[in-house]
Amino acid sequence: MKSIKLRLGIGILLSISAVFILLWLAGSHSIRLLVVEQMSTRLMHDSEGLLAHLTFDTAGQILLDPSGIDSIYQRPFSGHYYIIHSGTVRLRSRSLWDSDLALPSEQSLQTRQLHVQGPQQQPLLVLQTIYLKQGNTITIAVAEDLTMLEQQISRFHYWFGLVALAVLALLVLLQVFIVRVGLSPLYRARQQITELEAGKRNALDYDVPTELQPLVHEINKLVSRITQRLQRSRNALGDLAHALKKPLTVLAQLNQDECLHNCNDIRKQMEYQTSDIQRSIDHVLKRARLAGEGPPISQFSLQHDLPALLDTLARMYPQKEIASSLAVDDHERVPFDREDMMELLGNIIDNACKWARHKVLLDVDISDSVHIRVQDDGPGIDEHNLRQLTARGTRLDEKTSGHGLGLAIAEDIVRQYSGSLSFTSTRQFDNGLCVDIHLPLRHDSDNSGTE
Repeated sequence: MKSIKLRLGIGILLSISAVFILLWLAGSHSIRLLVVEQMSTRLMHDSEGLLAHLTFDTAGQILLDPSGIDSIYQRPFSGHYYIIHSGTVRLRSRSLWDSDLALPSEQSLQTRQLHVQGPQQQPLLVLQTIYLKQGNTITIAVAEDLTMLEQQISRFHYWFGLVALAVLALLVLLQVFIVRVGLSPLYRARQQITELEAGKRNALDYDVPTELQPLVHEINKLVSRITQRLQRSRNALGDLAHALKKPLTVLAQLNQDECLHNCNDIRKQMEYQTSDIQRSIDHVLKRARLAGEGPPISQFSLQHDLPALLDTLARMYPQKEIASSLAVDDHERVPFDREDMMELLGNIIDNACKWARHKVLLDVDISDSVHIRVQDDGPGIDEHNLRQLTARGTRLDEKTSGHGLGLAIAEDIVRQYSGSLSFTSTRQFDNGLCVDIHLPLRHDSDNSGTE
């Protein structure tokens, strides 16, 4: 169970349910004790009233004055009964009719409460008391029907259960609201993290509960460090490129020196080594500048950055036509670093322009992922060479300019964004190359399955 909301909900529900069950049991037991105590008091008064009207004749036989007997003890099966026992004499109330009560024999001069079955199998509360009067031992047992009490307690259980369920439902709804309000800072923080990842904000808000402030502080500090390190790395790499540019230029000039005209082997070796150094520097610099997955420093805009890139390429290849089709709906920006996307699209489209005869087609579609397709009407590539396209430094035609790193850099960028890059023969033209790029939208995939 990973959901905090579910844990709190189940915990509070169990706690409230336990409280209501305890209240229900305690209330039922307390009411039963209270009513039984009141009945016992009334039975004690009846027992003492019967004792007061008991006398003994000259032979020592017990006699009961009829004037002291309540009428309810005269009505058959009224639910109120008594039995008086002294010596061999046993007096029963008229309400018992021909029945009797199964009572245990008296053992001490103590008052006892008993629960027995009555003449019609109804539950009875019996108060059995032993008295001493005029030197004689008298046992008086007075009983009352508990059927009405049981019905009242059952009715109490019913109504208490209904009210408890209604209150429990209200409390559950209230606790759901309280939990939702209590966890709202977490939902807001999650939304801000999504916006942070998408490049819509630079840091999380500090206006959060005290418990979340250390977490927000650490996240903001981490994002700040990542941004600073990336920017520092890019600046350092730019400085390195500038510092190496001058020595490479000097070497290239020395290679053209007249003193080396007769040393073709040395010239070729210097030219090869200089070109290899330049190629390695370009590859390392381009790869190190990639931001990859993480909070983008600036987002790539399909409506602004892409047209500017296409305009630059159109100026570089004025004899080629670059047509584009954008199916982006409301997705004006994509959650990818602007420098990475400019590098990716620049290399792919530039490669297509180099090989195209007349036309290059660019299609961009956004649904669950960003799909980019670049096609050209060039000579195309056979199946064997398609697998070598992304190898670093591989050039299938040495006559074209460049170091053969463009597609390798493009593959590095796609891999860092957990995407895919594939090469096939184009269907738009008779020949030519088709490049398909799929980049998953991180903010969509990350939000799935959370709560």
